[in-house]
Amino acid sequence: MITALNTFYSALLDAAAFRARDFSALKLAMASGMATQRVVAERFHTVTGRRIVEGYGLTECSPLVCAKPLAAGSSFDGTIGVPVPSTQVRLRREDGA
Repeated sequence: MITALNTFYSALLDAAAFRARDFSALKLAMASGMATQRVVAERFHTVTGRRIVEGYGLTECSPLVCAKPLAAGSSFDGTIGVPVPSTQVRLRREDGA
């Protein structure tokens, strides 16, 4: 398993030593902390054969608040998914509603 920011994934993909690794044991790649760029997600899939699961987290809440369900498919869609188990999310407008 690997979890990282978009910029870290991008840096890894620029490293020849990373691209040369055997990724057959990699089961899960997660990204949060900032938006995952489509180009990085697609390049990661090309190099590793695995998709990046996108998520969203806040330091003050937990390591992860929302994530795309693993069973939802493997294509990149640029979303943060749904709340993880035992997490409640409330959406509010600027006026508090």
